[in-house]
Amino acid sequence: MAIKYLNNIDLDQNQLLRAVVHNSTSDPASPIKGQIYMDTTANVLKFHDGTNFVSVMDNTTIADTIRQIKVDTTNNGTANATLSASEALQLIGGNAVTLAESGGIVTINSTDTNTQNSYVSSFVDSDANVSLRLTKSGAASGTQDLTFVAGDNITLTPSGTNLTIASAQKSDSTIRGLISASGVLSYNSSTGALTSSAQANVATNLSKTTTQTNVTVNSSTGSNIALGAASASAAGVMTKAMFDKLDGIETSADVNQTTSEIKTAIGTGNGKLVPATGTSGHFLKHDGTFGLPSYTVNTNTTTGAQMTESTLRSKLALISSNFTIGDATDVTTTISGALSVAGNLTVNGTTTTVNSTTVTIDDPVFTIGGDGTAVNDSKDRGIEFKYHDGENNRVGFFGYDDSLNSFVAYGAATNTSEVFSGTLMNAKFGTVTGTFSGNITGNVTGNTSGSAGTVSSIGNLTGDVTSSNRATTIGNDKVTYAKMQNVSATNRILGRDSSGAGNVEEITPANVKTMLSLNNVANESRATILGGNLTGQINSVAVATVTAGAAAGATANQDSTSTIRSGTTASNVGLGNVTNESKATMFSGAALTNNPTAPTQSAGNSSTRIATTAFVATATASIGKVTKKISGTGSATSFTMSHNFGTPHVMTQLLDYGNNGTGATYDVVHADIKRNSDNAVDVVFGSAPLATEDYLVLITKMPAIS
Repeated sequence: MAIKYLNNIDLDQNQLLRAVVHNSTSDPASPIKGQIYMDTTANVLKFHDGTNFVSVMDNTTIADTIRQIKVDTTNNGTANATLSASEALQLIGGNAVTLAESGGIVTINSTDTNTQNSYVSSFVDSDANVSLRLTKSGAASGTQDLTFVAGDNITLTPSGTNLTIASAQKSDSTIRGLISASGVLSYNSSTGALTSSAQANVATNLSKTTTQTNVTVNSSTGSNIALGAASASAAGVMTKAMFDKLDGIETSADVNQTTSEIKTAIGTGNGKLVPATGTSGHFLKHDGTFGLPSYTVNTNTTTGAQMTESTLRSKLALISSNFTIGDATDVTTTISGALSVAGNLTVNGTTTTVNSTTVTIDDPVFTIGGDGTAVNDSKDRGIEFKYHDGENNRVGFFGYDDSLNSFVAYGAATNTSEVFSGTLMNAKFGTVTGTFSGNITGNVTGNTSGSAGTVSSIGNLTGDVTSSNRATTIGNDKVTYAKMQNVSATNRILGRDSSGAGNVEEITPANVKTMLSLNNVANESRATILGGNLTGQINSVAVATVTAGAAAGATANQDSTSTIRSGTTASNVGLGNVTNESKATMFSGAALTNNPTAPTQSAGNSSTRIATTAFVATATASIGKVTKKISGTGSATSFTMSHNFGTPHVMTQLLDYGNNGTGATYDVVHADIKRNSDNAVDVVFGSAPLATEDYLVLITKMPAIS
């Protein structure tokens, strides 16, 4: 934990050795101007400029910080090299350049006053060519020419800084004459068209590419030409589909035959496509002739609406094999009245609903969960029932919970894909007999009978009452007075007055007197009993056996007058040296031996009562110490703390007290402590504590110098 200082630290020009700046991955909270820390994420030392934390290397905030230096080593006007941290920047004089330094300022001078060049451009005519000449003067002189060369029918005319480029174009008649003279091209002066009478020779390689729909002529030098399929309106190539149609026509086939010609060609009879005309009512057979098909005539005339109930019953009784009623799964068969099934009844479906008030089943054992080998479907098995709890319709479940591997009964249950959950219901039974094997959880009420010896193990109790395999132990001091039986009345002592061992009993004061043989002792003062002038309270007086007095032969028993029997002397009761004097005289100069005790007086008591060691420790604990509280105001930085010790030999210590104790860390903090006087010190803070910042000040008087 860091030590907190609340004022500036003056090292008096001493060195701060092996110091490390505050390391943090982020800016410290509530900073002030000048605060520094090391940003361990960016590995940058930062300080607060009054607004933000900035790097000490940031030249935008401090003019004298080190800046990055780049150098143009290729002399092309672009800095391409950066000085590293280990390299020093050197300024060296060169040709016509001198350097001077004074007070950290370097002055660069040049001895050449003409450090710039001037340029003049002009056109220079040279025969048919023209040059653009660039004349350079100054530190470097010379000329450079850019020459324009005139071609056929091109003229160049320079004029100052301008250059005119013109074309010597031939006339139209000259051009037409040249074209006509070639004998190849002719020019039409009215339309401007050029025609050629010569054959154009083109050097190219041709190839073709065919598909089922077109033919493409490929040229090695020109564009390819695709020849499309022929249509009703345009010529073209024959496609594969067209060829397939023509391929099925016989060689001797005629074209454009009429309908009658086609019928004549087909004809009738077995040798033709259509057989000869058959007899009315006959059908065309597979061999091309007509005939009457053979079939079995149904002689049963009792069909349809003509079938009576008795006939249907007689027909159904004759069924000797399986049959299906209905031709679709969504067909519903309704039977009005009773249905009696003499054989087995198998229902294959998703849902079976029985809307019966009373269901009687002879089978004493129900099998649920499937008619074959059980599968691990994680579903529960049992009976789902519906009931009303007086407010809402509910669902209940009684059966086997697969996830718990237990037999359960749920009320207010929820059925989620045949998996039930809900509130466990109560169960009431008569006498439950049997052997329990496993754990019994929850509360067991009522009476149990049988042999506990058959319990193989039982959980151990923990807490005030512990057990180990049915052996129970109540811990020491665990039975409180509140858990004991109430005492019946006041002035009762717990013990046993009855003879012999037994239970604890309540003993009355009369029983106590009887037990102590004090029935004849009246409630008189002890001073009277002792027969002297002693008053007040005498504790821890060990009364010796009272022997008979020499004069009267008295015994230790009291007589009926409730006083010590006459003749008993002070020596008989162990007070032979006690005279009838006042207590002040009796105990004057008395020396107490062993470790006598006395009541501890209340703090601050200044009477003449005996002071115990506990009283002295409490009374002297704060001697030479004083505790004060400093409450911040937000403006005050110095606080005067009075101690009234009358000496400058004091030590002062500060503790963080939060906001009057709230949020206090009670850590030791440091401020500047100055002596104000022999009775006060000044606590000075570097910045004023806020109104929510309090401190405890402990001022301790130092003991004498030994």
